[in-house]
Amino acid sequence: MLIGHPPGRWSFPVRSSDTDAHSQLHLSALFACMQEAAFLHLAQLDDLFGDFDALGLCWLLSRVSVRLDALPVWPEAIVVETRHRGLRRLTFVRDFTFRTSDGRLLGQAVSEWLVADQADHRPQRPDPAWLFTRPAETDDLPACPRLPSSGWTFSGPVLVRRACFSDIDKNHHVNNTRYVAWATDAVQAARQAGSRTILRLDVRAFDIHYQHEVSLGSELAFFAAPEPGRPLYWRVEARTEPQDEIVFRAGLLLAAANSEQL
Repeated sequence: MLIGHPPGRWSFPVRSSDTDAHSQLHLSALFACMQEAAFLHLAQLDDLFGDFDALGLCWLLSRVSVRLDALPVWPEAIVVETRHRGLRRLTFVRDFTFRTSDGRLLGQAVSEWLVADQADHRPQRPDPAWLFTRPAETDDLPACPRLPSSGWTFSGPVLVRRACFSDIDKNHHVNNTRYVAWATDAVQAARQAGSRTILRLDVRAFDIHYQHEVSLGSELAFFAAPEPGRPLYWRVEARTEPQDEIVFRAGLLLAAANSEQL
């Protein structure tokens, strides 16, 4: 935590349009709440970072790790608390805590962000004036694990998608929340294997590593399969077509009783 810069706390309503067939908040909608809370908090830190638009800079998300006891359901609200924890080499560490409106803990997350040039999105070295130190490691927060860069094998794609207008954000690339939606879609497509029965998706852990940007019109193939020997842990990967370049990798852990159907 930064001395003199307290955490920010915001409440977001769980809208019916952000929930699944079980009235549970989509994981991608949780990421949208995290993104909004992060930028609202950054607005409170203008005295530290300055105006990124004026500086020609932007924030790019690199990794996120989420650990959940539960996701809120409609029509509850979710309270997101976020804080900067410091600098790890070139990435800034930001923590999140999720609670219900009555204070019940739902989960926590850790994210790593890069500062990049707005024009070409090349990572920039942090300004020494920002006076960040290496973040303290905490036992009660997940780390951001480095998912393996090779060694995952899949029998074939479970989904093929094209990046469309509604996927693109102010940085002119696919927004981080869309990767999460695509990852959960890929897992569910593989789990359901064409069945019209909607399986419940009770996520207990989710790790994602954003490796390459995706621009408008790009075609992607999505792969998903359980890790050998761990039927509740799903590996997910997206690749560009036809270049076969890895876009993101993710790991998704389901709750042990994740067999309830609608």
